[in-house]
Amino acid sequence: MDLPAIGDHILGYRVSDVIAIAGQAVVLQCASPRTRDVVVIKVLSCEPASPNYAQELARAKRCAALRINHRCVLDPIDSGMEGGRFCTVFPFVPGDDLTHRIMRSGAGLPHKEVAGVILDLADGLGAIHAKGIVHRDIKTDNVIIHPSGAAVIIDLGICRRIGEPTLTTGPGLLGTPGTMAPEQFRDPKTVDHRADIYSAGVVAVECLTGRRPFPTDSNHAANGRRPIPPSRLNPLVMAEFDQLCMKMLEPDPEDRFQSAREVRAACEPIARRLGCVRPGLPPAPPATGPRCLACGAHTGSSDVCPGCKRPFLGACHRLLLQSGPGAGEVFDAPQGTYIVGRLQLCAHDHHMSRQQMRVNCINGTLLIADGGGLNPTMHEDHPIKAPITLRSGAKVRLGVSWATYLHL
Repeated sequence: MDLPAIGDHILGYRVSDVIAIAGQAVVLQCASPRTRDVVVIKVLSCEPASPNYAQELARAKRCAALRINHRCVLDPIDSGMEGGRFCTVFPFVPGDDLTHRIMRSGAGLPHKEVAGVILDLADGLGAIHAKGIVHRDIKTDNVIIHPSGAAVIIDLGICRRIGEPTLTTGPGLLGTPGTMAPEQFRDPKTVDHRADIYSAGVVAVECLTGRRPFPTDSNHAANGRRPIPPSRLNPLVMAEFDQLCMKMLEPDPEDRFQSAREVRAACEPIARRLGCVRPGLPPAPPATGPRCLACGAHTGSSDVCPGCKRPFLGACHRLLLQSGPGAGEVFDAPQGTYIVGRLQLCAHDHHMSRQQMRVNCINGTLLIADGGGLNPTMHEDHPIKAPITLRSGAKVRLGVSWATYLHL
């Protein structure tokens, strides 16, 4: 079977670029001809006749079914067969992977940026581990840095659910040797969440120094030896980061941080001192007032939106984002009919489509309908199949973000 090429169509999306060709998959950038939403599609390249096809297909299907629902983890949004090959669709996350971000920096990232990466990794891993899953391949290639600065974990292709039999057969390693925990070399089928904490420690050292914490010509991790402290690779590294990284990189899992939450708690004082801001650290600054639901502009106290010039008449129709990347933002609906998406609500929310929801605001009523994007708009946990009139207190789900509608 031929692999997809630029210009081909997969699951209704047109291929626009080839991002990567991995061992068992081809990663493609695609776009929807209807909504113009950009997605990434991972196509299983393993041939059906190959001896490990059943294993690779089962792994791809399991990954396609995962839903972590966290801002720091990239969830799939669709999957299916195309041309005899299994395909998994993901939202497109703008930005660079952490490997290229570090390469451009030369000798390590600024400390403030590193603190943010560690916090995001801890939050994302905490959400993954809470589902009973071990990622098993945390590395800089599998972390995307969004233009907002947020770190997003990708590629749970070789993850393992605790308590379930592994899909791996044979003696081969699972993971990337340069970032794997010592116990992962011994038996990748039995590792727990602490192996991810070790790998995140390797990523932290790379962020601080531009290098991994082991000599490239040895098997320090495989032999259970202690890594090189980051300050020996880069004398400018703060002592606090030395202590944090070495605790994450303890060869014995019992001596490491025992949870991602512990990693976050240890990093928070460093982040505060450096002025790094992440959700939950420190308290959010005071709100700047409501924004226009139609265009996203700050409205102030005007009766007309300064951005789109739509009027605010009669009753106040207000949407309060209560979870997700834009949590705390308040939007007032002006009169008229318009389409709302991430450009208006939260530009860095990669789970939200550009055409997420259709709005019809007429005097005392607010009607909404699904915008036809990648993640459907939900009303009280139910898909919106026809336009509905919202009542005050109604819950609306936009991508992975929940909002409450208030009629004031």
